[in-house]
Amino acid sequence: MIKFTIKSLAICFLCLIVISCSDSPGLELIPVSSGGSWAYINKKGENVISPQFADADLFRDGLAKVVSSSGKTGYISEDGKYKILAKFKDGTPFSDGLAFAVSDGGCPVCIDKSGETKFELKQAERVYPFSEGFAAVLVDNKIGFIDETGKTVVEPQFDSASPFSEGFAAVCKNNKWGFIDAHGSYVIDPLYDAAMPFGEKLACVKSNGKFGYIDKDGKMEIAPQFEAAYPFRSGLAAIRQDNKCGFVNEKGEIVISLQFDSLFVFRRCCFCQKRWQVEHY
Repeated sequence: MIKFTIKSLAICFLCLIVISCSDSPGLELIPVSSGGSWAYINKKGENVISPQFADADLFRDGLAKVVSSSGKTGYISEDGKYKILAKFKDGTPFSDGLAFAVSDGGCPVCIDKSGETKFELKQAERVYPFSEGFAAVLVDNKIGFIDETGKTVVEPQFDSASPFSEGFAAVCKNNKWGFIDAHGSYVIDPLYDAAMPFGEKLACVKSNGKFGYIDKDGKMEIAPQFEAAYPFRSGLAAIRQDNKCGFVNEKGEIVISLQFDSLFVFRRCCFCQKRWQVEHY
């Protein structure tokens, strides 16, 4: 019997059901490891794309980022065939029909789903996937945002940031988090020790060592009380309390009891996951 290892950020079906959202990756095909190579199975556990990749990601926008046996990054369609040949040093997943890729010795380029280059970013040290028409870029160790034409819409000035979600992006400057709009103006002042993207009109923030939720006016709707917390999806949010995980509703009431040791949550959080960024050396 072949044993499969499911990618750590790929699946928790309970979380998929209650936290699924429009920008979540597709799960019709699931990357799995078999004998040191990555393949794809369907929800029935049937092998759909045979083991052949050194690494593989979930499908987004109909394409999946994969790494070939020679160590090059490319993108496949759901039939397992390369839609964009494996020729890049690294790349981001597709989002909003666009992805960033970088070649050996080259700068990050934005490509469409046919592999055509839309623009390049010669000054960018890192680039991140698009969300709601904007992508974060790191220039001179500061994060700003560009639009889908490559135009800078928010000058690099932040130490960290989240993708845009529901019109706002969480940003950090001088160790304090707040929220900006697409013009780069603060809509919620930087008052928090941590912040995550808005989900269903609420955002998770950290204050005095605990996590709670604010609305788009900055009003605290669920008082800080959790050890960890994540964005709302489908009316529920995953939280951790007393070293156990469960789910709360929009009133802060626990509706799935604190019983799990850990949960995998599909989310676009702060730019700390290396697999979602492309570095330019």
